[in-house]
Amino acid sequence: MNLHFIGNIALNISLFFYLTHYLPQLYRNATEGKMKGLSLGFHHLLLASYLFDLIYGFGMKMPWQYKMVTLIGLACMLIQHWQLMRVYS
Repeated sequence: MNLHFIGNIALNISLFFYLTHYLPQLYRNATEGKMKGLSLGFHHLLLASYLFDLIYGFGMKMPWQYKMVTLIGLACMLIQHWQLMRVYS
């Protein structure tokens, strides 16, 4: 077993965790609607981080798992941004 194979296994395991880690927060936001305590500044910082990470991932031709994590994370942030706009408007 070589290190490349072990690295691919670790990458796929982390892909699963990254793809699911934000779902409980989105569910809580949708069902309870208690989002007044969330920091809008921090939310915008995370959104910018995902955007820059997306540019890096495609620019450096990173593996598809890396790009998928960024795209799903960005999608989750955009969903939460939409949820925040509904609460604050």
